[in-house]
Amino acid sequence: MDCQSIWNRSRVLRLIAVYACAGAVTSVAGGSLQHFNQPVRFEQNWGQAPPDVQFVMRAGGSGALLDSAGLTVVQRAGTRLRARFVGGSGSQLIGEDRQGDTNYYSGNPAGTRLHIPTYGRVLYRGIYPGIDLLCYGTNGHLSFDFVIAPGADPRQIRIDLEGADRLRRDDSGPLALSAGSGEIRTETASLYQIIDGREARLPGAYLHEASGQWRLAVPEYNTSYLLVAEAGLVFNTYFGGGGFDEGNAIAVDAAGCSYVAGDTWMPNKANSAAYLFKLNAAGSGIVFSTYLSGSSRDIASALVLDGYGKAYLGGSTSSPDFPATAGAYRTRPLGQTDGFLAKLDASTGALASSTYLGGSGTDTLTSIAVDPLGHLYATGYTNSLDLPVTPNALQKTFGGGTFDAFLAQFNSDLGGSTYLSYLGGSGSDLGYALAIDGSGFVYVTGYTDSGNFPVLNSIRPYSGGGDAFITTLNTTSYGLTFSSYFGGRGADYGAAIAVDASGIYIAGATASEDLPVTSGVPQGSLDGVWDAFVMKLSGGSLIYCTYLGGSASEAATGLAIDGSGGAYVTGYTYSFDFPEVGAIEGYSGGQDAFVASLTPLGTAWRMATYIGGSGDDAGQAIAVDPAGAIYITGRTTSDDLAAGAG
Repeated sequence: MDCQSIWNRSRVLRLIAVYACAGAVTSVAGGSLQHFNQPVRFEQNWGQAPPDVQFVMRAGGSGALLDSAGLTVVQRAGTRLRARFVGGSGSQLIGEDRQGDTNYYSGNPAGTRLHIPTYGRVLYRGIYPGIDLLCYGTNGHLSFDFVIAPGADPRQIRIDLEGADRLRRDDSGPLALSAGSGEIRTETASLYQIIDGREARLPGAYLHEASGQWRLAVPEYNTSYLLVAEAGLVFNTYFGGGGFDEGNAIAVDAAGCSYVAGDTWMPNKANSAAYLFKLNAAGSGIVFSTYLSGSSRDIASALVLDGYGKAYLGGSTSSPDFPATAGAYRTRPLGQTDGFLAKLDASTGALASSTYLGGSGTDTLTSIAVDPLGHLYATGYTNSLDLPVTPNALQKTFGGGTFDAFLAQFNSDLGGSTYLSYLGGSGSDLGYALAIDGSGFVYVTGYTDSGNFPVLNSIRPYSGGGDAFITTLNTTSYGLTFSSYFGGRGADYGAAIAVDASGIYIAGATASEDLPVTSGVPQGSLDGVWDAFVMKLSGGSLIYCTYLGGSASEAATGLAIDGSGGAYVTGYTYSFDFPEVGAIEGYSGGQDAFVASLTPLGTAWRMATYIGGSGDDAGQAIAVDPAGAIYITGRTTSDDLAAGAG
């Protein structure tokens, strides 16, 4: 039996869950739930690691360096845990389960690496005579299995672990070596053989000797058959303490492939990079992964697909050397933090163009949209007094307060800004989300505490406590067609927006007891300190508005609309009594993500469920495909989310 057959058999014995502190993808379809990792993947070393390294492992923000004599786990804090295979004669490393290419774009040309072959696992061929090692990722961990050929001696296997600063034994008995915030732990070795088509399980263990080395203890077994020692030593790859990794935006194409964007810690820069990765329709393999990074922090917060095979990213960068392309609108930053826009090929992840956006202050880009002609729109917030506004700007000067929202339009190659304007009053104003329709109108929502925010036909007066706003402009003259406050006596903000032929949908959070809820909605009152809310407008009139929450606090952060006008929202909740309808999971404690779907008329929840594990979980963005499958990305510190494929 070869290693491929061993993998296929052992694979079904494991459950794949979203790893902690990382961008996670969850799919809900037909009443079932699947969690997908940002996959553990192994890149060939094409110069992104020291020359003796053959493969680099990526798993969210953690990493490992694989060489012929062992492997080294790299932590955010700079500490390392090294596993050296003692007595091995060196081995050939072979990538298996091809996962598409990885691309690194850097402002420093020496750091750009393109089309790097990437794999789902690595085989150490001949790590000892007659013994191979299969290295893979599961449950957010880096694990390995020894595959011992008939007649080979398992007593050859000895592992020296270097770099640990403490040793502990947990309540269940296994030993754990720790370095910084990372850990290598032992589990009872799971040994098996396949004899006459049947699986025979054997007891086994990894023993820690006085010398500091580990060895595999194996009972008597039938040496005429291959023996597999599964996942006895597990490298914990979801280290904390140096930041975390987030899935901030998600999109699904017509083929059912999902795209996730966010930020992830990079071992080689000790800071975060913006990323985009694409999963196949089954969620079982990565099509490509692309990183955009300079020497400081880079975050992708927005993602959109156009109808021409392109993917657009938007976000913020503090890097003076972010990979802006020649001919772009701006190739150098003006402030300490600028927004950025990037255009990539949706099939390969190749970067076509990218640009900075901002002034001499702090500029944060939060949301983007693309129209049928390929024009890209962006919103966010800025405290730059010198934002390079265009002559046709609705508002040419900074309004006041801590921040103003902004609205921008770029041509499809990102070579120039055709529109750039402030949006705000004398207080603080933040643009959080925007959408565009097919008729040339752009829609923006966010937060304002300006009593003189630019309004037109507002459906609510300013409450005085900080309100959500909804602003609509035409893209011909960029005049206001509608602009309104929305809120009550407490604080309110719009976090997500969507539009279809029947109206404008907004989701966010509120601390107001007096929102203008409509009759017949599923929740007519504020139940906690903060509740999520979902509302719909049409023709300047409120169609429906409902609270969503339990007795603690909630916020909606993502919104999507299906073809029938049903609204889907995700976010986070601290409530044990969040309203459940057809729930897939129950409350796990602390902060859980949630997913809810509202009927087209806003009269009932079609579905409302928690998503989470024993840690903290939050949904950041949501998408729905034509078949009604729901995709969510976000962040989690749980390593025990319900299992799915991945």
